[in-house]
Amino acid sequence: MLQLPTNSELYVDDTQLAAVTRDGFISTTYISDKTAAELSPLVPLLHDRTYGAVSLPGTRIVYHFYGNAVDVVGLVLPWTGGNLSSADIDVDGTNPQKLTWIAPNITSSQLNVTYYSLGPSRLNLEYHNLTITVTQASSDDPWLIDYVRIANVQYPATGTSTALTEYGAATSTVTASSTPSNSTASTPGTEVSGSESSFPLIPVIGGMVGGVVLLAILFVLLFVLWRRSYSRAHIRNSTVKGG
Repeated sequence: MLQLPTNSELYVDDTQLAAVTRDGFISTTYISDKTAAELSPLVPLLHDRTYGAVSLPGTRIVYHFYGNAVDVVGLVLPWTGGNLSSADIDVDGTNPQKLTWIAPNITSSQLNVTYYSLGPSRLNLEYHNLTITVTQASSDDPWLIDYVRIANVQYPATGTSTALTEYGAATSTVTASSTPSNSTASTPGTEVSGSESSFPLIPVIGGMVGGVVLLAILFVLLFVLWRRSYSRAHIRNSTVKGG
């Protein structure tokens, strides 16, 4: 089994996954003509220009890998009105990182859909088993896969992860009318700071302090002038009385 160097990744195409499929199959043979026609214009945009289709519920795919990050990426066609395709996906079986993925009800084809993603914060750098069990599929609404991406991601010195998108909800990035692009999904556990005021507080505070100081100086000057005038008046009164 290949051990990936640090900060490297490996793309496992659907054709490679087909070779390790257990209790079922990945094939483009058992899909309806309508589905095949919808998939045909998408093929040039896919990884290695291939896709895997599962139309038999119960199909099980097990892939052994070495790494600490994994993405399962596929594509979704518009819903035909039947049962939406779905699959249970997990790593190592006993881990809590199990996800039941259900195809969204969409009106246009989508590529680069992340079904499942797990990064170094939840996965140690060692050998793992990725298991995909298709729970719902048909010839008109097959479960479709493009590739699995495996990576060996090293934590940076700050201790934050540079992993693939963390395990969470599925994300889609590309429609049939556009070219594939990378997407960014929300990362569970990432704290989002509250909105900060754009108003310049420091100058305002400085102005307030400056105003207080100015008022204090004026008060002192007025007090000194008052004391002087009072002293002079007192001296004049004393002189008049003495004369």
